[in-house]
Amino acid sequence: RAADPKADLILTEGKLITARRKVEPLLKDNPDSFVAQYVFGNILRTAEGSLPEAMKHLGKARELYERKYETWPPPEGGSSEHQLHRELVYAIQALAGELEQHEYRLEMLDYYDALYSPNLTAEHAWPLMQLGRFDEAREYAEKAKGKRDPYQRSLGLNAMCAIEGEAGTRLQRF
Repeated sequence: RAADPKADLILTEGKLITARRKVEPLLKDNPDSFVAQYVFGNILRTAEGSLPEAMKHLGKARELYERKYETWPPPEGGSSEHQLHRELVYAIQALAGELEQHEYRLEMLDYYDALYSPNLTAEHAWPLMQLGRFDEAREYAEKAKGKRDPYQRSLGLNAMCAIEGEAGTRLQRF
């Protein structure tokens, strides 16, 4: 993450209270630093559980990044800034799930899949299940079960169990 070496140090330290103390002056000096906004959003989410405030900063980071850089096509080999954008979009979709913003999570998953590979196929099943859209959730879980990626296969199988439990059809499906 060559975009801001100080923010890179903060991200890799793993000491979230120290990280907050270090990133706050960076944000004060440069509120338009998408890296500092991203770091601060992650600190709020992880260390403090301030999910709505975290979403505000992650959203600001995305807005700043996308105003400064093109998101598609990704640069050859992928720049550190581009990798940060990938992580940022992933973090936003996960946080949307934690905030029970299932429609928004689906939008962010679709956006991620439009930009990056491999697709987050199995991840679509969870918000669809929460929205009661069980047939669509099953379709995504089934697709994920057929992927080469062991994580997607595992998540797809896990989603199938959760979907059938939530739909009240678990015994019928096994």
